This record gives sequence, structure tokens and C-alpha cells, in this order.
Amino acid sequence: MKEIENIKGFAPDTVAAVREAQARQRAASRNDRRRSHKLWIAGGHRPPLQLKGPTSHTFCGKPLQEKFCLAAFLCIWFAISSFAGTSDVADAAMNKNAAAVRALIQQKANVNAPQADGTTALHWAARWDDLDMAAVLIQAGANSQAANRTGATPMFLAAVNGSATMIESLLKAGADPNAAVLSHGETALMMAARTGKLDAVQVLVSHGAGVQEKENLRGTDALMWAAEQGHSGVVKFLLDNGADVDAQSKIIRPVRRNGLGFARPSPDGKPNGEPMGALTPLLFAAREGSIETVRVLVAAGAKVNKTSVDGSGPLLVAVQNGHYEIARFLLDRGADPNQANTKGWTPLYLAVSNRDALTTAVPPPASDGALDFIKLLLDRGANPNRRIQVHTEVHQANNSLWLKEDGATPLLRAALCGDLTVVQLLLARGADPSIPTFDQTTPLMVASGVGWAEGFTFQYSEDETLELVKLLLDFGAGINSANEDGLTALHGAAYKGANKVVELLVSRGADLTARDKGKDYGFGVTSFRMTPLNWAEGVPIGMSSAIRHDETVKLIARLMEERGIPVEYHGTFTGRKFTDAPIIEEPR
Repeated sequence: MKEIENIKGFAPDTVAAVREAQARQRAASRNDRRRSHKLWIAGGHRPPLQLKGPTSHTFCGKPLQEKFCLAAFLCIWFAISSFAGTSDVADAAMNKNAAAVRALIQQKANVNAPQADGTTALHWAARWDDLDMAAVLIQAGANSQAANRTGATPMFLAAVNGSATMIESLLKAGADPNAAVLSHGETALMMAARTGKLDAVQVLVSHGAGVQEKENLRGTDALMWAAEQGHSGVVKFLLDNGADVDAQSKIIRPVRRNGLGFARPSPDGKPNGEPMGALTPLLFAAREGSIETVRVLVAAGAKVNKTSVDGSGPLLVAVQNGHYEIARFLLDRGADPNQANTKGWTPLYLAVSNRDALTTAVPPPASDGALDFIKLLLDRGANPNRRIQVHTEVHQANNSLWLKEDGATPLLRAALCGDLTVVQLLLARGADPSIPTFDQTTPLMVASGVGWAEGFTFQYSEDETLELVKLLLDFGAGINSANEDGLTALHGAAYKGANKVVELLVSRGADLTARDKGKDYGFGVTSFRMTPLNWAEGVPIGMSSAIRHDETVKLIARLMEERGIPVEYHGTFTGRKFTDAPIIEEPR
């Protein structure tokens, strides 16, 4: 390398920037071990391993082998040493030092020499969107398709920036518009579409970029990337240039998602997890809430009832994410109001679930859009008695608690959070208050407190809950019906500490002596069976600690005494398995 100090016209800081690189190369070429070691250590490297000499027995047992070992290590050392300083151009570009880049090029430095992760100077020029630096590098022979360790190319960085001019420069330098710019086959068009920069997308398409190309990890294309980001202008352009409006992403099976090469078995022997994928551009847009993009896609012929692999259609996805304007639009364009996914979730059920204070605010906004949309769904023929098959995402966190949502109707879901307004609406539209979950839990039970868990479940107000319970009783709900665990509405009210509900239920004939089925530990052993009074004393459920409601205990005890019923206390429990009451053995 010619000494830069002997070249006129360079600023002092440029000279300083290059001088260190020259020093490293001189040290390596002379095999100046002391100087080279200092440079390596300063750069955070371990110095090369030193040999003791040709007669040493450190590595080999015979003199000939010793000489061979020495020669091999010297070759390795010279190779490593000669590498020191070869990424100087990339380092200068990384630091936005255009003067140093030009100086190094004039000194015949290798413009394609990469940094440790494979990043070249042209990568950095594209990253900084420095057109002048890129032009200088390209003129000096920079590889426009060089990839770093992750597979990223200069074109990737230009596309991420949405820089039409940089993309144009790279294409003229020989970059392939359809080449993968990342390790999973992502193309520059996908990256540009994601930015929403229409001019960048237009440049790529005009140079032959394939609009239907898909990356190989999830099987998505540029149209999906643009739709997911809500770039309606780019979506329209891609559709006008041959993009498939109903293209679907790849279906990912549980085996692949687990990353194990086999599907982990669940308790029922089936693979753990469900397939995912087969999303259309319309599903992406409906999920993210871009009404303009949805309009463009539907106008281009997107099928409004086409589903993903789990049966979720655009309407369901829009409702699930609270995008009611999109949901209305889709209904007006023919979306099926009763279309359910493979878990049985319907637009009506999810709209009711969205009204829960858990998923909005406490209390929910006066006009959150869900109530009006629920009315619209019912007007369009939504079935108020359709049962879900599997619990929703809202209850996955507390599915280990004592409410099994599977089999619930929209009415039961509204009753769970004390949503009197929606319960009244559903009953008026034909909802059946007697339909239970699969484990026989009824709307009256959840309204009273079965399924209540501190920190997981919320209600609108105690007064609304009381009115809701009255309403369900007036509609004929069975007051002493029990679920598979033997729990009644009175058990729930006692556990929750809802004194007004307790009094109402007892006044309507609730059984104060009703006992649950206890805890079955196998081998014919169960815990004692508890009454509503015992539940008021406190029972831990799942992750919730036992909460004793003293006033409720006193109330139920008084009601029992007034009716001549023996009062049996058992204390607050630290768990169903360990209690201060004797464990009794009963035939299974």
C-alpha cells in the first residue's frame, strides 16, 4: 500500500484514519510479532499461539513432525496476520467517512473486503443511503450482491430504506431484482412494499421483480407485506401488476412450530398445537385494521369468506381485533355472520367478549363500537345460541382456574362479566339461558360467581350483576342446577362474597346445604365436599389465593340458623388437598 502521507489533497483526519490500517498491514507483512500482538490485543483478539522452536516437544513427538507443525502454524499465522486491516474500506464506510473511503480506494484497497460479519463497504453505503459513496464503490468494483452472515445484501438495506435511487443504482450495477436479500428468501420487493414507498416498488417492478415471489419461511409475498402494513397505494399497484389477491401464506404444522422434528403429544394423544397459516392479504389487512387496504382488496375481487387454515375469516379476525368499521364493511360485502373457526369462535361471541372490562377498560368506554356491532350481527342473522368448542385467548391465561369456557354461548360470556346490557339484548333476540358449557356450568352460575377469579375476572358493577341474576331467574334459569364439579350458583356467590346475590338466591329457593363433589385424588380418596358456607370461608383456585369473606360467612351462617340447618365451619384452606378437615374415603 502506498503511503497516504505522500499524497497531497487529503485532510489530516483522513490521513489518521488510514494510517492505523497501514500500520497493521506493515506489521503483518513483516511478521513483527510484538507489534502485531499489540494490535490484535487492542482489537479484542487473542494473539496467535507461539511455538517454542523446531526442537521443542510441545506439540509433536519427532523432529520431522515438529518442523511440519511449525510450518503449518506459521502458514496459519501469516494468513491471519494478512487479514488484519483488510476491512478498512468497510470500516470507513461504517463511520460515514467518505474521504477515507476515497483515499483507500486510491491506495488500491480491496473494496469488497468484509467485516467480521460479512458486511462490506457497499452495505454501509446503502444503509446510510449515501449515493455518492455507493457510486465510488461501484466504480471501484464493489460487489452489488455481496451477502453478510445473515444473508443481507446491499439491496436489502436499500429496500428497507425505501430508497428508489439507491435501488436503481444497485440494479444498474448488476444486482438481481429477484435475488434473495435475506437468508429466508425475502426479496427486495417485499422489503420495499413493507415501507410503503411506492417509487421504490415501481423501480423494482419495472426491472422485472416478481410480484408473486414468496419467501420460504412463512410463504408470504410482497402484497401481503404491503397489506399488513396498510399501504393501500402499494397494494393497488401490485394488484395492477399481477399480484394474486387471494394468495395464501404457507401452512405451518405443529411439528415445524415445535422445532423438534416431531409433534409433542398432548394428554389426548393428539399433536400439541394446531396448524397455522394460509393467511390471505385480506386477512392481514383485516387483522391490522387498515380499512382503505381492505376496500382496495375487496374491490379487486378478494373473497370475503376465505379463511386461514384454522377457519378464521376476515370478519372474525376484524372483530377479534376490535376493527368494527372493517367488520361492518365486510358484512355489507357478503361476509357470513355465523362463520366460525375450528375452535367454534364466532363474530358474535368475540364481539361480546370484547365488551368484557378485561379486554377494554374499567369501566368500558361508553361507545366502544362493540355494542352497536352486536346489534348489527343479530340483525344480520347471527345465532345467539352458537356454542364455542374451545376457550378463547382471553381465558387461556386462567384456563387452569375453575371455569371451563368450552361450550359457552354469547349469553354465558356476557353473564360472566356482568354485562347486563348485552344479556338483555341477547335474551330479547332469542338467547336460551339454560344452555350450559360442556361441563354444565350455566349463565346463572357464572353471573353469580362461578368462574370468578380475583385479578382475572371483572364486572361492570355489583348492582348490574344483581339485576342480571334476577333477570336470568325470571327467564327460568335453574337455581339449584349443578355443574360437573357439583357447584351451584350459590357456591359462586359465596366464593365471590356477593352478599346481595346470596340473599336473592336463598330467597328464591337456593339450597344452602348443597355440596360440591370434592377433590378426587384417586385410589378411592376424595376431600370433603364443601357447602356454600365453606366456599365463603375461602378456597384457593388455580393461581388465586384463598380469600375469606367474613361478612358473607356471617350472612350464610345466619340464613342457615334461621332455617334450622346445622352450621359446619371448616376454616380457610391453603389448598383443596391440604385442609384442616379430615380427608374421608368414599367409594369412587
